[in-house]
Amino acid sequence: SRTNIIRTLVNRKYIRYSGKYIVPTPKGMFTYETIRGKKIADTSLTADWEKQLAGLESGMITGQDFLNRIRTLAKEMTDDIFNTYSTKEE
Repeated sequence: SRTNIIRTLVNRKYIRYSGKYIVPTPKGMFTYETIRGKKIADTSLTADWEKQLAGLESGMITGQDFLNRIRTLAKEMTDDIFNTYSTKEE
C-alpha cells in the first residue's frame, strides 16, 4: 500500500517528513538523479513484468525463461547506470 511504501522510504532514509510535507533526503536525491531517464524508472517496465508474470502463470513462458529475461534486464540496467557514471568520472 502507499503507506507501506512511504514508511519503507522513510526507514531507508530516501525521504523524511518536514512538518506536513515529505521531502527527499540527499540519499533520495542521489538515487533519483541516478535513475532519472533510465529504463529502470520507466513506468512501462511494471506493465511488462506483469505481462511476463501472466505468461508464466498461464504456462506461455517457463520459469527459466522468465528468470533469463530478468537477468538480462538487470544486466542492461546496471550496465547503463555504471556506463553513465564511468563516463562522468573520466
